[in-house]
Amino acid sequence: MFSPSVTCNICGQKAGLSRFKIEDGWICKNCFI
Repeated sequence: MFSPSVTCNICGQKAGLSRFKIEDGWICKNCFI
């Protein structure tokens, strides 16, 4: 279910496990805050 190679929609880095679901993809913790 969880894909380890998810990339952040904003910075493009690998989001890993500290990621947040948004409407059109994922964002990492750094971009979320």
